[in-house]
Amino acid sequence: MRSHLLAILLAAGSLQSFAQDIPVDMYTGTPSIYIPLLSISDHDLSENVGISYNASGIKLIEQKGKVGLGWNLHAGGSISRVVRGLPDDFAGAGSDTRKGWMRGTFADDMETFSDEADLVGGTPCTDEASANTALASYNYNVDTEPDVFYYQAGGVSGSFVFDNDWTIRLVPYRDVKIEYTTISGVITSFTITVNDGTKYFFDVQVEATQYAIKSPGITDVQFQKREFEQFDSVGNGAPVIYNSEWRLSKKQSPSGAQISYQYWSEEYTSENEVIVGIRNYNNSSIERKVIYKMITEGNRYYLSNILSPSTGGISLSGGETLTNIALWDSRKNYTPVKSISFTYQTFGTLTPNINRWFLKSIQETAGCDIMPPYQFTYIGVDYVNGLCNLPDIYSDSKDFWGYYNGRVNASSFPKLYVYPSETSAEQVRIWSKPNHIGAEYILDGADRNMDAANAQIGSLETIRYPTGGSATLAYEANEFYDPAANQTYKGGGLRVKSTTIFDGVNPESIVVKTYSYKDASNVSSGRLINRPVFHIPTYEYRDPESALTKSYASLSSNPANMYEHLLVRSADDLSQSYYDQAVGYQRGVISMEGAGSVEYQFALPATYGASPSGEWSATVNKFVRPSSCPEMGVASSGGTWRYPYTINPNFSHGRGQLIKKIEWNEAGTKKVNEIINSYQYIFKSGSASDKVYGITYDHYPNSPYQTYFYGKYSLLTDVEVVVLSDTIITYDLNDQNKFSITSSDYFFESTYHKLLTRSRSTAADGTIITRKIKYPLDFGSIPGNSDNYLKRIKDLQDNFRNGTPIEQVTLQQKPGEPEKVVGAALVKFSDFGVAGKVLPEQSLSLKIDQGVTNFSYSGQTLEGPTYVLSFDSRYRVDNTFLAFDNYNLPMTSVSRNRVLTSTHWGFGKTVPIVQAVNTRASEFVFSNFETDATENATGNEFQLSGNIYGRGRTGDRAIHPSVVLTKTLQKAEVSNYVLSFWLKKQSSSVTVQVQLKNASTSAVISTNSIVADPAGAEFQHFQKKISMSGVPSTFIVEVKGLGFGGGYTSAPELLPVIDDVSFYPEGADLTTYTYSFPFGPNSVTSATQITTFITYDSLGRQKYLWDQDKNLIQKNTYKYTLNPANQLTSSISGPSSVYDLIPESFTATESCIDGVTYEWRVDTGTWQEVGLKFTPTFSSSQTGQHDVHLRLSHPVFGTVTYTKSIEVLLSPFSVTACEKGAKTFNCSGTVVETYSCASIPGSGSSSETIYKITGYSVSGTETISSYLWEKQIDNQFDWTTVGTTESVTVSALIEGQPKSYRMRCTVTTNTGRIGYAYPQEVYSPIPCN
Repeated sequence: MRSHLLAILLAAGSLQSFAQDIPVDMYTGTPSIYIPLLSISDHDLSENVGISYNASGIKLIEQKGKVGLGWNLHAGGSISRVVRGLPDDFAGAGSDTRKGWMRGTFADDMETFSDEADLVGGTPCTDEASANTALASYNYNVDTEPDVFYYQAGGVSGSFVFDNDWTIRLVPYRDVKIEYTTISGVITSFTITVNDGTKYFFDVQVEATQYAIKSPGITDVQFQKREFEQFDSVGNGAPVIYNSEWRLSKKQSPSGAQISYQYWSEEYTSENEVIVGIRNYNNSSIERKVIYKMITEGNRYYLSNILSPSTGGISLSGGETLTNIALWDSRKNYTPVKSISFTYQTFGTLTPNINRWFLKSIQETAGCDIMPPYQFTYIGVDYVNGLCNLPDIYSDSKDFWGYYNGRVNASSFPKLYVYPSETSAEQVRIWSKPNHIGAEYILDGADRNMDAANAQIGSLETIRYPTGGSATLAYEANEFYDPAANQTYKGGGLRVKSTTIFDGVNPESIVVKTYSYKDASNVSSGRLINRPVFHIPTYEYRDPESALTKSYASLSSNPANMYEHLLVRSADDLSQSYYDQAVGYQRGVISMEGAGSVEYQFALPATYGASPSGEWSATVNKFVRPSSCPEMGVASSGGTWRYPYTINPNFSHGRGQLIKKIEWNEAGTKKVNEIINSYQYIFKSGSASDKVYGITYDHYPNSPYQTYFYGKYSLLTDVEVVVLSDTIITYDLNDQNKFSITSSDYFFESTYHKLLTRSRSTAADGTIITRKIKYPLDFGSIPGNSDNYLKRIKDLQDNFRNGTPIEQVTLQQKPGEPEKVVGAALVKFSDFGVAGKVLPEQSLSLKIDQGVTNFSYSGQTLEGPTYVLSFDSRYRVDNTFLAFDNYNLPMTSVSRNRVLTSTHWGFGKTVPIVQAVNTRASEFVFSNFETDATENATGNEFQLSGNIYGRGRTGDRAIHPSVVLTKTLQKAEVSNYVLSFWLKKQSSSVTVQVQLKNASTSAVISTNSIVADPAGAEFQHFQKKISMSGVPSTFIVEVKGLGFGGGYTSAPELLPVIDDVSFYPEGADLTTYTYSFPFGPNSVTSATQITTFITYDSLGRQKYLWDQDKNLIQKNTYKYTLNPANQLTSSISGPSSVYDLIPESFTATESCIDGVTYEWRVDTGTWQEVGLKFTPTFSSSQTGQHDVHLRLSHPVFGTVTYTKSIEVLLSPFSVTACEKGAKTFNCSGTVVETYSCASIPGSGSSSETIYKITGYSVSGTETISSYLWEKQIDNQFDWTTVGTTESVTVSALIEGQPKSYRMRCTVTTNTGRIGYAYPQEVYSPIPCN
């Protein structure tokens, strides 16, 4: 049990400190780099905080991120959306007629949209008429595309869209339920329920305001016109306001466990410019034109706290970039447990206020214990000399994907290659096509080709672990084969070339792995998922500023010149993709010297230029013209991957599956093992995915006609790919023709769900093992007249706990024999009298060596008027659970051999305080006096008549014997109980009395006592057997020391004290625990009262192990190659502003080094050695800014100084005032109450009140220099000056009627000191209604 407890508690634990292998995904060539940081739990829920690194390369535009370039923080969760067209839930107000996907019925039109247009121009064009009319009618005010929503929280992630009925469709399918709420049509929250019943609540709304502004001098927006028209705040009269994200606020399990999340936010404004490169009207240069800006305003939200009601929390600090994560534990008086600090190296760029941040190190500290840090180095980043070899974020020296390529470019508009005789997207390429037959036109521009060496700059190179070990990564460019050009190109970021792992101890144990991505013919197995595109076809040449034009007809005689003018270029990739992945690989090989190699083969359909595969086919882009059928010029045909570059159907669920894995010997000539996998599609309903249709469209740039380009695409939703079978072949290395085969098949056969229902494994000897699983939904509809067990299965169904197995059956079929059931397991559930609870009441099993053929599967059977849960009669009960606590933790269970096991849970029900065998939880009591507080109580300890504590034996506290201990128990079926306790005396023996009473305390059934006289000065164990004769089934036990009066108070040295008091049935065995939170138990006491003590260091590592008598059994010392050097460190805590004449204290954090001297001074004054606390007093002449200095000195470690800046303010003085005259008016405006003041002579008018300063507390040479009387009318914010003398007369009449008001007077002295007086208010009820 102890090792299990340690595993649970140390989950709060430390950074992974050992060098470890870095797995590489051979499908993408990217490594998996994850560093766990901290975790927190609440019963059966946990939250793990960690960071991961994306090693595909650093794009120039990337900035610091939350934890430095390339790193990602994993904590909390969110649902974010990529807006396609207008936000789905947006609706304009008033004259603004824009409507999102969910704000009308036009989403239905996308599925039935007429897609009759062919792919060529010419006349007639009647096939284009219907689509042309429809697109024109949208007028850019109708949203024709569903947004894509991405969800992530814990281990749950994916995406979804709304279909035309506003039903959520998952991409890919997952067994989760997503619900949403709206207010006035706006989505305000989402709730995701996973199939164990855990719910994730996303209701922290992140609002964005987005609008487009046309650039000065632009006469008409012709490029990306649809986006501009939809977000034009001038033309539409308002910006688009929507929720861009919904942050996770909490997650909750069926047990009631909960983890919540808090955030802080800051405002931001971002600008995206739509930039095109257009041929100069008069010469061949390409001019940069900013057409419009897309501006987004809002707040960025940053996770600040993760909270557990039972254990504490994790705090994240540092603002936009994380600098510290701290763990604190509520079971440890909410004190910090440990923290992890992040240090960065920053490099400026040419762009103001934009720096690149590289994560330099991570270090864990707790008190005076410090772990050596993780340290990170990056290619081309020199910490010592402060150099980073990356250019500015807006540099033109970048490749097609945005990675640095080192080229000296005048712009970012790339060189293009035009092949008029090619079809579809091959007419315009970003790479040349060698050996092309036919015309080729080269449109000169920037060299955007990838450079492998420069693309690596800024990428993580080395991880140095706290142990001194390291991991080093080497990269190379991604490569892919282009079938159209029969060429291999570099691009799409980086892949891993090799990894080197060093354990930090033995240089001979260095492990080097190399990675290859070529196919069997030594050609790259890589394929592009989506090819970048940088050109927009135009109807005619038109300068967007001067409006000078050149027609297609005037340009067509010179094709090279025509393409220069009519293919407008973009600096940014215009292609659209559902996912960010650039390149996938069909084959990869990992090699390691002395260990052979491993070959991987992957499925890679639906790539750029690929033919249709299953449900996937590339979206066909078309154009539609008005009935006059104007010519299309350079865009005379449609096709796939053409303008407007519509998104293709998603197909990530169908890519990257491992088809084959082969392990080769060192020479690479013989197979050792081979795994062959096949896959199947599963659909939420039916035999095909649910397709959600959308239409991307835009106007033909520079065309005077109503001509549009569009693509009707489909998103494949509610579909997933799962394993169908796997075959394992093991080869004889001496004879490759000899091998053994085992195989497994997987079935998803239920009509109610898509979970695995059956698996079948075939061994090499032909024996078939089949395993069947039955889930709640497999029981179908459960009627109301069902027994308790079926009703609880229905509760599982209703609460989306679909993944809970009810019955699992194992069958075996040997060659030549029938199939037989050889084993089974069944769980029966109950609510234990609490509505909504579904907990296991019994676990049953069936084990039959010879097997049976007449097994009865569980189901529903009608017995009389009631449906009952039926199952095979040969099942035997393994465990019966008799009681659970409020958090579904088992309190009492009975095993197959009738042994009772019970647990009392404490400290928020997070850890066992006592575990008992042979008794129920309600039949015994135990107190170690650590869990008396309400939030820590087990609910099963003694009730105390008082709280008088001394130092404990195992924990922090023991109780004084004068305190009476009582507890109501259920009587066990035994003749005797045992009273057990430990006592530490003062000087003489203590008589401890135990009385048994009836439940109403009206009768004492028995009285027994025990004289406890420890032989020494330490705790000693005592116990006494108590007869239970005549004791009723419910009784009260009372334990107290005799002969004690009153007047005792808690103190560590208080004696006598008793500890670890228990009263339990004879024959029961108790094991008890105390804890050092959050690390683990610090004492474990067995049933024989033998105690083992454990001591941890501040980092949670086990330091000492002590026996019963506190003799040292084991000492652990932790040494590292990079042990942190001791340093003088401290900090100053205290106020940032103080008043004159009032002493204020400043405190130093105590150094972890002994023998340190602490000295203090203010500004340049004399150093004073006053210890950890410094309490200066400032005079009135010292107002303003000052510095408080702390100096630490040590004979070995030298001197270090800390400074805290403060402001000294003049302290306010007290002022008194009185009032005379009108106090209260009635509805008629007549005074009904008045104030009186002897210091004010006269009476004043009936509607006036006189106010006078009557006293103030100033001393010395200070005198009053001014008075300022101010009046504030009720329900108004402003204060109005009404006088500047010692006394003032004020009327309550405002526009002839009295109104309630209040007064204040600011009194200032000749030194500038200020005091305030606040006389009593004048009240009027007018208007009376």
